[in-house]
Order: sequence, then structure tokens, then C-alpha cells
Amino acid sequence: MKHWFLLRRQPVAERDHLLDVFSAEEGLVPVRVSPPARLPDLFELCEGDWQTGRDWSRLKASEVRKSFELKEQSLICALYITELLVLLLPRSEPVPALYRLYHQTLEGLETTSSPEPWLRVFEQRLLLELGYGVSWDQAQGGPVVKAASYRYDAVAGFVESESGYPGAVLLDIGAGRLGSGQALLVARQVLRVALDAVLPRSLVSRELLDSRRSR
Repeated sequence: MKHWFLLRRQPVAERDHLLDVFSAEEGLVPVRVSPPARLPDLFELCEGDWQTGRDWSRLKASEVRKSFELKEQSLICALYITELLVLLLPRSEPVPALYRLYHQTLEGLETTSSPEPWLRVFEQRLLLELGYGVSWDQAQGGPVVKAASYRYDAVAGFVESESGYPGAVLLDIGAGRLGSGQALLVARQVLRVALDAVLPRSLVSRELLDSRRSR
């Protein structure tokens, strides 16, 4: 039996749905579900299997192992990381590290009152696993220096500048020290540039997050 999460679903035909399923064993795969099979929801850890078909696999059976209780900001954050996976994951390619990351992040979002650090860690590790990782301790021409300032370019990386992100903060982020508001803000701004360079379109969930921050 496979373990998986639903990332997206859309109706097909009269009563069927096409699911984007993220499984530990197969990665992101399309699976068709027909009545009377139960239609899964987002943020449920499911166990089940599907039968390979000519066009799409068909869900044979599934059982919910855990439903994550997400509210308000944490719910929007969960929608955000889910949308990132839908847009960036390769199809039908196992990525067990990212499956574990998604599972762990949902667990964190379910219990935390401060979801921002969970988002930054998720973004960093997602980019790293996909081959687009940010090198927080390296700049054009050499290592990042604490006393210097840098701007970030998605192609060139960090470039020394008269004004910009403090080197000391960049080094803190690279070492996983995200406890300060400044580190979280810089990480969010840099990772947004890095993600925008590889995303095929803008993120609906990011607009929701931004609207809540502006209140």
C-alpha cells in the first residue's frame, strides 16, 4: 500500500475527479477516482493503491491515516507549500526527501503559532532538492563577509553592494539561525526571488499570505 497526500483535484467526466497525488513511492502522479470511492481532501495523510490505466491510474482503495487540523494563517501557509509542489515537482519521479519535508511541515504548521520559520525552511530545502539552492555563504568573487552588504540576483547569486542585505544576516540564515525578525524578512525576500525564477506562474496562495501580512 502506498502513502500519499492529495495536492490538487479537478472534476472530469460527470462524476469522476482527477487527483494530483504526491506519494512517497512514486512522487507526483495523476490518479482518477470514481464513485463509490471516497474523494480525498487536502492535508490528509492517506494509505491506498491505484491501478495503472491507459490514460490515468485509477484509485482502488484509500484510507485516511491522519487529518491535519490547520486554521487561519497556518491553513494559508499549507496551501502555499502545496501550490509550490504542484508547480515545481517533476511528474512520476520519486522524491522521498521532499515527501518527508511536506509531511514534517504540515505537522509543524498544525502545532505552531509562528508559521513563518516553517515556510522559510520548506522553501530553502525545496529549492535545494530541485537543484536551485541558495548559497548563503558564497558571493560573486568569494565568501560572504559579515561586515559587507549584498544584493541578490537569481542568476548571479549574492553580489557585494553598497547597500543591501547584511552579510552577517546571510550567514545566520545559511546556518539555520532564523530566530530574528530580520533573518526571516531577508530569507523571505531572497527566496521569493529564487522561486520566481523557476515558477511557471504567480502563486494564488502567496497573494493570500501577502494580504494577511498587510493587515
